[in-house]
Amino acid sequence: GLVDPREATIQLVNGVALEGGYAGCGAVDPDERDIELYETILSGDLSGDDLPDGVNRADNSYHVVTGSGADATGVLDGFTVSGGWADCQTFPHYCGAGMINLNGSPTLLGCTFSGNSAELYWPHGSGGGIYNEYGSNPTLRGCTFNGNSADRGAGIYNTFDSHPTFTHCTFSGNSASMGAGMYNQFDSSPELIECAFSANSAGVGAGMCNMLRSSPKVTNCTFTDNTGSWSYSDGAGMFNAYESNPCVTHCTFAGNDGAGISNDFSDPTVTTCVFSHNSAV
Repeated sequence: GLVDPREATIQLVNGVALEGGYAGCGAVDPDERDIELYETILSGDLSGDDLPDGVNRADNSYHVVTGSGADATGVLDGFTVSGGWADCQTFPHYCGAGMINLNGSPTLLGCTFSGNSAELYWPHGSGGGIYNEYGSNPTLRGCTFNGNSADRGAGIYNTFDSHPTFTHCTFSGNSASMGAGMYNQFDSSPELIECAFSANSAGVGAGMCNMLRSSPKVTNCTFTDNTGSWSYSDGAGMFNAYESNPCVTHCTFAGNDGAGISNDFSDPTVTTCVFSHNSAV
């Protein structure tokens, strides 16, 4: 039978590093590298006709990049990933619009995930930027998640014993029902060091939502100007539920429209943190 063209994806493999951000042909020095000046885009816009607000995206790729099966030697370095549109009712094509990892643990360096969407109503619609499942433990350094959308986990969605590591990563302007910046569930406990969650919006846990025994380690991170919209969304910065006990150290929660941290049947450890100008909805 015919293969669905929307299944087109860039598959990471072990031992191969993909690098973007080069000046390229026609430049004085084609090998000059600056990932901001020479932005290299991996796009799910297969027809090249996307317009703002999701117009013309019904034929976009379900997953722009796939890291399933890759280990840390499968590297994505210096790319912008955009235009993923995971809107199918069949698993896994409602997950991981920007990138999907099913038992995959690649390395991502200096990448930006922007304008990816997995918006189908729960239990679908997970991981606008990246979806990690089945023990997926990618390493991300210096990555940005901006302007992604999903029902849950617009930036990142981690589930079923997935424990990614994030260093110097930014989550901003993402929108979801729960966990706009990051959503963790079912024993998924990532480690975050010097990351920033800002201006994300969700019903609850606009910055980060931890559910069902998910206890991330969060150190030297900031949660600022995030907005919750549900009647009980008092965890605009971070929401912890059902035996999720994160360790939060040297973090700042400021200016969130909703409480900095809210807990439901959970007992986080909070050490040397600053809470300023947060407000319960």
